[in-house]
Amino acid sequence: MNKSKGFNKGKYRKVTITLPPDLETFLDSLRERIRDLGGSSLGRTEIIRAALEYIKLMEIDCKGIQDEKDLLEQLIKAIKPKK
Repeated sequence: MNKSKGFNKGKYRKVTITLPPDLETFLDSLRERIRDLGGSSLGRTEIIRAALEYIKLMEIDCKGIQDEKDLLEQLIKAIKPKK
């Protein structure tokens, strides 16, 4: 696969993911908002890659994570300002 857009131009591996309908709807509405506010027409893949790049920057406590719910809780903790 040789793509010209994104962080690592041309260096991609295909990964298949499944999404529940609410996340698919959110993804498409985000694409639409970006486009409607004068941005480029980003693909779903580009938005997901950007979100994963953001997660890479976070300090996540991975200890004891068992499922998506646990991971989401740790992601939320990672974005909250430290007191």
